[in-house]
Amino acid sequence: MLAVTGIVWILFGFTVLARHMFKKHWFQNGIVNAAQSMGMTATGLLFLHMVDPNDKTNSAEGFGFKQLMFEPFVGGGIITALAMPVIIAIGLPMFTAISAGICVFWMTLGLVYFGRH
Repeated sequence: MLAVTGIVWILFGFTVLARHMFKKHWFQNGIVNAAQSMGMTATGLLFLHMVDPNDKTNSAEGFGFKQLMFEPFVGGGIITALAMPVIIAIGLPMFTAISAGICVFWMTLGLVYFGRH
């Protein structure tokens, strides 16, 4: 059930959110991020190079810059390392609520501030 929920969320992010968050080349930017979200960064980069072989969209460069901020915190970094101790300290329901709030904040920022107008 958790795997299915994760896959549905990633597909929603790719098919719906990416269209609105990326001003240019939503498909190229979305495909690499969707694959990375499933734990397959190399596959995402492969997909990106299949749909944009000459890197005309600069999506690989944008993805690389995003990774500089993403990896130290979420991709096996600070938040990942602190998740279990924080869950033990404040409880799973509170941790889930805080995580959902952070997710909604970043999603709203992506749609409103960075999204297409």
